[in-house]
Parts: sequence; structure tokens; C-alpha cells
Amino acid sequence: MSDSPRPLPSRRQFLLQATAAAVAFSAAFLPPTPASAKRAKPDRPLVVALTPLIRVRDACGSLQENIDGGELATVRDVRQVMRLMLRGNDVSGSIKQVSLWCDNKSVAEGIEAHGRDAVEYLASVTEFFDPMDLANRPTVEYLTFCKKALAAASAQLDWILAHVPAESVEEATKSLTAVKA
Repeated sequence: MSDSPRPLPSRRQFLLQATAAAVAFSAAFLPPTPASAKRAKPDRPLVVALTPLIRVRDACGSLQENIDGGELATVRDVRQVMRLMLRGNDVSGSIKQVSLWCDNKSVAEGIEAHGRDAVEYLASVTEFFDPMDLANRPTVEYLTFCKKALAAASAQLDWILAHVPAESVEEATKSLTAVKA
């Protein structure tokens, strides 16, 4: 060990350390935030929030059938349908609203996690492609990937729908079928 003095910290290091210490010290004296204050209130009825999720889940099945039937001629067609499905239904916003309706915190967190996964699966269909092949016929690999992603997204949405009141899911489904008729 040497007896040479340690160099003094720079002004910037000193300010960073002082700021960190001040924040840590002040946080110790702040009152804890009640759990109810952290949780926002939903801004739309549960049935209204469920409707886009049911619509997207049903569209996943229809899109899988279209892929199997060869009705989507180009990669651009597949990507366009997926973009419209995601943007036109505000899936992320609906998932957040559904989670806010849950009284059970772990179920609400599960809904948000499964919802994020569903959105990621759907978005992956638009991201998995060769930009040079947009106008070309989709490859078997791409179509297989799309079908798996759609099935996975549908399963995630099914999990969400299984964890909310069945009567709300039924009412939202009826509202969709009434619109179709």
C-alpha cells in the first residue's frame, strides 16, 4: 500500500455523488404511495375494451384460413392486413383498459403481459420479411411463420378473455355479431 493521497474527485463526480446522496436521503422521508393511488381508473366500459380484442382474435383465425387458402397473393398483402389489424383496433390501449378493470393485481399484470406478447406476435408478422420480396409471392417459410405467430397471438388473447368475466366477453361478442349482421 502506498501512502500517497488519493486524487480528489472531479467537480462533475462530486456533483453526481452529492445529487445521488440527496435523492436517496429525501426518498427515505417520503410517505409511501398507497396502492390505490398508483392504479388508474378505466376510461371505457369493459365490454367496449374487450370488443377490439375479440375482433383481432377472430381476425387471426380468418387470416390463418386466408393464408391456407392462398388468398394473400404477396408479402405486401399480408403485412398490410396485419398493420390494419393492429392500428385499427388499438390493441395495446384495449389491453390496458381491460387490465384496469381487474381487481386482482396479479391477473391484471398477467393480462398486460399476455397482451404485450400478443401485440409482439402480431407485429412480428410485419417485421419478418425480405424487403426485396414485398411484391413477390410469400415463401413457405414466411407463411409458416405467419401462421405460428397468428396462432400464438390468438392463444394470448384467449388467455386474456378467459380471465375476465364471461358475461362481458359474451356481451362484447354479441355486439360484434350484431355489427356484422
